[in-house]
Amino acid sequence: MTWGVTTEEKYVSPERLQNLEYIIYEKVRQKTSEGQDEGRTVMKAFKYFDLQNKGRVCIKAFKKALDKFGCVFKE
Repeated sequence: MTWGVTTEEKYVSPERLQNLEYIIYEKVRQKTSEGQDEGRTVMKAFKYFDLQNKGRVCIKAFKKALDKFGCVFKE
């Protein structure tokens, strides 16, 4: 990995990651009621998918959460 170039199949460029973060933020903002905090919306969604109450979600649960928010991405 020199000069930010990688041959890894699952590499996501910083630009693409920033774009994905923006999409997710916009979807969360759209799901947040007027006058409410987006952070509360995210925490509520996180707790909904953290079924074992471990403070983390697996990738499958994260994908399900994104789908629920309307963020549908290719694998």
